[in-house]
Amino acid sequence: MSSNNLPTEFRVLMHRILQSEMPAFEHALSQNCPVSIRANSQKASTEEFSHLNISESVPWCSDGYYLDTRPSFTLDPLFHSGCYYVQEASSMFIGYLLKKFFSSHPVHILDLCAAPGGKSTHILSEMPEGSLLFANEIIRSRCNILIENIIKWGNPNVIVTNNSSEDYKSSGVYFDIILCDAPCSGEGMFRKEAQSLSEWSVSNVSMCSLRQREILHNIWDCLKPGGLLIYSTCTYNTDEDECNAQYIKHELGGKPLFYKIDDAWGIVTTNYLKYDTPVYHFFPHKIKGEGFFTCLFQKPLGSQCLSNKKPHKKDKKNHINNRSKELQSWIKDSNNYHFISNDNGELYAINKNHQGIIHNCEKKLRVLHKGIKLASLKGKKYTPSHSLAMSTIFNPEKFPSVELDLSSALSYLHCDSLRLPDAPRGHILVKYKGHPLGFVNNVGNHANNLYPQEWRIRMNITT
Repeated sequence: MSSNNLPTEFRVLMHRILQSEMPAFEHALSQNCPVSIRANSQKASTEEFSHLNISESVPWCSDGYYLDTRPSFTLDPLFHSGCYYVQEASSMFIGYLLKKFFSSHPVHILDLCAAPGGKSTHILSEMPEGSLLFANEIIRSRCNILIENIIKWGNPNVIVTNNSSEDYKSSGVYFDIILCDAPCSGEGMFRKEAQSLSEWSVSNVSMCSLRQREILHNIWDCLKPGGLLIYSTCTYNTDEDECNAQYIKHELGGKPLFYKIDDAWGIVTTNYLKYDTPVYHFFPHKIKGEGFFTCLFQKPLGSQCLSNKKPHKKDKKNHINNRSKELQSWIKDSNNYHFISNDNGELYAINKNHQGIIHNCEKKLRVLHKGIKLASLKGKKYTPSHSLAMSTIFNPEKFPSVELDLSSALSYLHCDSLRLPDAPRGHILVKYKGHPLGFVNNVGNHANNLYPQEWRIRMNITT
């Protein structure tokens, strides 16, 4: 991107912030975007990513790596199996901060603006055992990619909801940690997304700032006393960043938190305009990544929080029937899970520690995904779900499996039928380099592909 394309008003605002650093900032925006991934340590090791040409590690993320070049991730089966996530390096800092403030106790976490799922999958990798993540997205069409990425990551301790901050405010559900990665003017994405640049205006910045404050006002009531709020944007301007940090501190009563980081990382921790709230700023001329901003606040222990006095009720209907008890063996540690089916014949496994709150939330929120979907009833038989194949609690020994080469794996991901003449009839787990890709139903002369049609590769798969 040429710096000549930057709006004049944006340049004026940034010069006020950066002053003598402005030429270096504009030069950085004219360079190519860094490419980075975050490994799923529950599924794969770093050695398995040699084909991606890793150049170096992301300093603030133990599972984050920069790549020398941008490969075609669509044509990498390990990407589709959830072994890694393609995530902008600056936003991985959220996981770093959470690790510093996590204790060993289980927590309830809300990722309020979660799509497409980068920060949610990162939270799932870092949160204490026994915790539960609410991954929420207000825009229904964006929920589809969020659910896809959540399922591929494989952690069962999550539900996906499609609600507004107002819905959560009235839900009676309260959280130990809330991440508000607010919708913003997107200045930090200018060199990555041309649409962000074309839609930028001073009036849009003002509108975003007001909307962010409304969201923060609503969601503050959902935070438990002593709880942690992380506010972030992918923009630079003070209206959406420092001014909203000031709003959280002075209007909502949040106590700013700060964790000292390595100066060599290049993250700016000083306020250029001398606001009194500590923040973290990511500028592309100082770090290897895109523009990003975040700050942390604790809700004072004496704050009022309307408690949900009604105990979480366990779901006593639509339990798994005796005929399908054998399906419980499809997951590891099945004694720790509660099995329920819905009116559509879909069978789910829910952590027993979470079944009460999930059941109650389904009455107040639009829950689109929960736990692990094990199977769907087709006629008189259960068909294993793709969610099961992707899950980190899946017990693959319960199904015969076939290892695919790259060409066959891409054909499977393209939703083509396969020929598996040496495999038994019935449901077969197909793998690539030992990692599950999904199921097929082998009928003899061919195997019917059970990969989700809406997720299939649509590009040319010639290798």
